[in-house]
Amino acid sequence: MTTTRNLINNLSGCTAAAVMALVFGATASVLAQTPAAQTPAPAAQAPNPAPAPAAKSGPDTTAFLAGTTKDCPGCELEKADLKGRDLSGADLTGANLRGADFYRANLQKAKLVRATLADAQMIRADIRNADFTDAFMPHALISDAMANFANMTRANLYGVNLTHSLFMSAKFDGAQMADSDLTESRLAGSSFKGADLSGVWLDGTNLVGIDFSGVKLEAAELTNANLRTAKLVGTNLWGADLFGADLTGADLTNAILKGARLTSAVMSDTKTDGADFTDALLPGGGTASTAK
Repeated sequence: MTTTRNLINNLSGCTAAAVMALVFGATASVLAQTPAAQTPAPAAQAPNPAPAPAAKSGPDTTAFLAGTTKDCPGCELEKADLKGRDLSGADLTGANLRGADFYRANLQKAKLVRATLADAQMIRADIRNADFTDAFMPHALISDAMANFANMTRANLYGVNLTHSLFMSAKFDGAQMADSDLTESRLAGSSFKGADLSGVWLDGTNLVGIDFSGVKLEAAELTNANLRTAKLVGTNLWGADLFGADLTGADLTNAILKGARLTSAVMSDTKTDGADFTDALLPGGGTASTAK
């Protein structure tokens, strides 16, 4: 207000130029005393939210049964009808395939690690190079199958029917095979380290050169089996039936044959150092009372 009065008082008697000078000077004085307007700070922007992780889809059982995918790890496929299916290279790890039907199915190089296959049927199936490590397969039916190079390591094969199948160069290390039936199956080159074959049926089976060293074959049925040049070092054959078996050139070093029946067996050039034949029925018809 003081500045305005001073301006009015000074206007009288002044020239136009002087008046303009006074006006501009007063305006500048007012502006100098007026605080500068502050520019508002930009509003803080909320950070972009991190994208939610993509949901992991579970096994697509429907798609598998429809045949649009081969893989179905961990799937519930009990009693599934898989007859004739091409499942070569399929991943069925941990799947429940109890009672499933694989008649004539192609399972070459399929992965069935820890799968449940109890009571499953694999009649005439192709399971070459398939991996059944730690699979649970009691009472499965795998007859007339092509199974060369199949991996059955530590599989539970209790009471399994493996008759008339080709299991050449297969792996049964540590497998539980008690009471299983391998009658007339071909097992040349297969490995059975630490396997339990108690009560197994191998009647008339071609076992030429087989390595059963250290294997448990208690009460095994080996009548008329071809065991020429077989390795049976330290094998437990307690109570086994070897009636009519051909043991020509076989190695029975330190084997246990207590109570075994060897009637009519052929034992030409058979190594028996340290073997225990106590109470065994020998080829000549006699009974051994001491180890030979």
